[in-house]
Amino acid sequence: MQPHAATLRLRLAGAQTEDIAETFVQREAMTRIVYANLGYLRAINGSIRHHIGRWHHHVYTPLRVQTESIAQLTATISRLDPDLCCLVEVDRGSITNRFYDQFPRLQGKTFVHAEAHGKYGLDRRPGRLALSHGKSNAFLAKRKVIARDRYLQDGKKKLVHEIRIDGVRILVVHLSLAFRVRSRQIAELADWIGEEEGPTILVGDFNVFRGERELLPLLKSGHLIYANRGLERHHPAVGTGHCRADGRAAAALHERAVREAEGALAAAEPVFR
Repeated sequence: MQPHAATLRLRLAGAQTEDIAETFVQREAMTRIVYANLGYLRAINGSIRHHIGRWHHHVYTPLRVQTESIAQLTATISRLDPDLCCLVEVDRGSITNRFYDQFPRLQGKTFVHAEAHGKYGLDRRPGRLALSHGKSNAFLAKRKVIARDRYLQDGKKKLVHEIRIDGVRILVVHLSLAFRVRSRQIAELADWIGEEEGPTILVGDFNVFRGERELLPLLKSGHLIYANRGLERHHPAVGTGHCRADGRAAAALHERAVREAEGALAAAEPVFR
């Protein structure tokens, strides 16, 4: 399917170590936003086969595996050439990855504004030997952007990056695996969406194992467009709807961010084979 001429285009791509979604927002010039769940760069693609066959990477990820994954990822980011790159599951150095800080290698020299913060909230400071130590979300921008950290009230993973670029607000989330907690997080995000009249893009790993109906609190006002609808069958790893077991990436777009963008979904294609 070829994208129609429109003010926004979204491409969804499945990768070996991460799921990538590209969002193009038409302002005076095209702004390209890339989202990826890095899975801590363990070379696990989210499939059950990988989780079982490479179970030891959850316990300890060799440095070679991480550096190879980073090289693969940074090459893809370079090819996509985004203005803003939003990332979840970045390891700043933990006992499971040899205390290796992945973030400086991801930033490189291209992105002048880069931030990576712990995703568990200000009230939780895990010790150096804790499994959650160093587990972060991050963003990379080619120019200075306005950004702040917000924190959901419920769940362990609380951090939400709120980023403003070219008149668009982007909220980057990584929601809970627990259904009840996730439901409360989604309800809170719906309130956040209603805070402003301007264009908003909500993107992240929603973990919606029960499908699109979990997103009703976000969609019922009609202000958000479910950008992934119809692509789940081909790339289930990047759908807010009927996702596969790990319920990966998702994107929901405020109607004012897309304007006349009906049908403006680019054909999904894999980044890596």
